[in-house]
Amino acid sequence: MASGTLTIPKGARRGTIDVTILGDTVYEPDEYFEIALSKASGARLASSDAVAAISVNNDDQPPQFTFETRQQSVSETVGKVTVTAQLSDISGKPVTANLTVSGTALGNDDYRVDTPASITFAPGEREASTEVEVLVDSIPEGGETITFEIDSIENALVDARNSINQHTIIILGDITLNDTGLDTFSDNASANLSSEPQSHPGQDAAFGRDSRALSDSDGHAGFSFTKLDEDGNPLPSNTPTWSCTRDNVTGLVWENKQPQFDLSGDMAPADLQNFRAANFRYAWRVDDETSNGGSAGQEQRRDQRLDLNNPVSANCAFAAGDRPYPLYCNTKTYLNEMNRLGTCGFQDWRMPSIEELRSIANYDVSDASARPDSRFQNGVEASARYWSSNPSADNNAAAWCFDYDNGEVKLCQKTPDQYRGFMAVRSPE
Repeated sequence: MASGTLTIPKGARRGTIDVTILGDTVYEPDEYFEIALSKASGARLASSDAVAAISVNNDDQPPQFTFETRQQSVSETVGKVTVTAQLSDISGKPVTANLTVSGTALGNDDYRVDTPASITFAPGEREASTEVEVLVDSIPEGGETITFEIDSIENALVDARNSINQHTIIILGDITLNDTGLDTFSDNASANLSSEPQSHPGQDAAFGRDSRALSDSDGHAGFSFTKLDEDGNPLPSNTPTWSCTRDNVTGLVWENKQPQFDLSGDMAPADLQNFRAANFRYAWRVDDETSNGGSAGQEQRRDQRLDLNNPVSANCAFAAGDRPYPLYCNTKTYLNEMNRLGTCGFQDWRMPSIEELRSIANYDVSDASARPDSRFQNGVEASARYWSSNPSADNNAAAWCFDYDNGEVKLCQKTPDQYRGFMAVRSPE
């Protein structure tokens, strides 16, 4: 506490006390102090005016709030992740930022965070944080995101133009690439050797998932699959009938082609799922001009349209009944039907890329073809080439297709009516 003496000269009626106010850059509540007169000599202190109160009003701007970084990448097994924020200057008031949480990761399934999410700075702190718990699951999946944004803030500002006002946690995916299925070696005389000959080093079977001693119960060599029923429930590996197949390595879910259906009888299949028969063939059709390479494929002429009451042709068939779209034997109609029916519990079926088709090819020398493991994909026919979503960059009337007879990528003509095999796929969750 400061003290001093005020002297009023003889003959004067007033005196002054000079007080220096020291400024700072701290955003804080208004302050005040008092000056009290006491122990007067030569005068009597008035009882009501012996104390003067001086207010010091805050004129500093609130500090700016920012996240420390825009993003961070973590593995699914990381446990707890810290999200740190900072202020441009200390504050004399508590600062609370209320946050919104969004992204592709699911709360309580992929992560846990306090709700409502917030970050609080005590007076005088320039850095504060909140924690996110990343949860581990057994589902092979791609990368996911958790994004924090500022919903509201007390006693601080956010500069939308310059500050880092969003922070994203990227949970790295645990899906990988399939191997080729080759688990034997060759010396140019035999292609079924169990060990790599010194004369021919660096062979495919010496690397990747196929090189490990993995169980064949869920797929040949490095492949790993799970059968799914028509509702999407997992089934035992030895189940004789199934509707879809999840690739546990890449995370992709493939439809499993169903038993062949005789089209010669000119009768629509009674079972809605029978439209996925292994022997049915389809024309390529993609309407999106940004991805069809300049040609949509099948023209979808009136004479190509199937009768809704008996939708059967020489190439494919569907169950009879009304739909909100016309029926053609093409990939567009096929995907519409898959998604309308929610095949295996999903409504996001799409065309596979050429690399996705290649990812399930099994080049095991014990099979003369490159067909996928028939224990988990039993409807893929070596005699058919299968459409991909990839148009040719040079030939707008062609798209890339995969030949499971020899494991080669080839061009297939979209037009005129070229009918090929087709398998729908959905992306990892």
